[in-house]
Amino acid sequence: MKPYRKSAGLNPDGTKRFSPYWWISFEDAGGRRVHESTQTTNLTEAKAILADRQAAVRSKGLFFENLAKEFTFKEMAEDYFAWNVLQHKSGRQQVKPRLVHLVAFFGRQDIAKISSQDLINYRAKRLKEKVGGVHSTKCVSASTINRELDTLNAAYNWAKGEDKYRNMIRYNPYVRRKHRTKEPDSARGWFDSEGKRRFLEAVDQLPATKKHFPPDLLRDIVIVLWATGMRIVECLSLRKRQVKLEYCLVQLEGWQTKNKKAGDVDLRTDEAFQVFRRACQGKKDNDLVFNWPDGDALRQPERCKKKRLPGEIPYSAVQSAFKAACAVAGLSNITLHSCRKTAATEMAIEGYSPLAIKDALHHQDITTTLRYISQTAVSQAQRQKRNQLKVPGTFGDTVGPSGGVAASGTGNSATQVLHKPLSGQEQVHETQ
Repeated sequence: MKPYRKSAGLNPDGTKRFSPYWWISFEDAGGRRVHESTQTTNLTEAKAILADRQAAVRSKGLFFENLAKEFTFKEMAEDYFAWNVLQHKSGRQQVKPRLVHLVAFFGRQDIAKISSQDLINYRAKRLKEKVGGVHSTKCVSASTINRELDTLNAAYNWAKGEDKYRNMIRYNPYVRRKHRTKEPDSARGWFDSEGKRRFLEAVDQLPATKKHFPPDLLRDIVIVLWATGMRIVECLSLRKRQVKLEYCLVQLEGWQTKNKKAGDVDLRTDEAFQVFRRACQGKKDNDLVFNWPDGDALRQPERCKKKRLPGEIPYSAVQSAFKAACAVAGLSNITLHSCRKTAATEMAIEGYSPLAIKDALHHQDITTTLRYISQTAVSQAQRQKRNQLKVPGTFGDTVGPSGGVAASGTGNSATQVLHKPLSGQEQVHETQ
């Protein structure tokens, strides 16, 4: 292979900008490709250096491991996260905790020596770990491990296009075999009309003492989530200034949403409108819409691990009360996020387009919105509407124009005429 000039970027006019120095490429005694800069702008000198390297490999069997720098996975992970932050992607907050687990396992290993077996060992190790501390009994789910390995795959694909790692990565260990584990199939939980009735009846049965979550407050929060489809974190952080009752909407600010984009949320039901009307009565613009009742000393901010504002409700308190109500109602596979799926399904039944539902739920990709909609429920609702619009007396029905059912032996229907037995005279004419 002759000496070559390595590309170093683009010129202002869009053409490639090459390095002023000549580079050489050759294989050492171990069969590993070595790329080295000659640090000279003279082509004759570069050819001489290449010939010397090849002669040294043939005669002495040299290994040029010192010429090829080894990069650890930790270094590549730090560079990938820095690039991800510069891209202003909404998922960078989820990438960081995934990289923490990956670096803890692959941190000191060379990125060129990580194999598919290492990924299998990583999965086996993660499946034995617990979520929520040492005393927790919940293991890491298969979906969580799949997302972590997807992040590793994305980091390798990014490093292949970077000059720093271009010649250091021989292959991506993720694509050598299928590393995704099949996640357990479960029905997509959402609240139908019967589920809503049972849940509200269960809320009335919860104890209304100071040691427990207020049932009335839980009812108001869930009704708002059913109508608007907001995330629970967005709902608990609402201020009175964001509620516009005259326009029947709520204005979410950028710091509240997951994708850091502001937007409006419609109040589709009268129940949600009345909830905001009661909650905002007598409050200032900067006050929280949903907060703890006055005088409740058991739920002060200093009792929470995370620093919170006075009166702010933690997510864990709502989640515990919600699970208790679901247990009383006998509802399984239901979480607080199921309220968001309920709003999406109801909007689809009412006739909203997927794009309108995507904007209402503040999704970045419409494929995410389609996963929130229960297609079975939408199909059943459309079938019921068609049955209500069915016109009697249509082709193929036994219902006559007058609404009565034709007798089997009377009438002059087309079916009876076709299947009527022929008389003796008619048989004679038929034979002639």
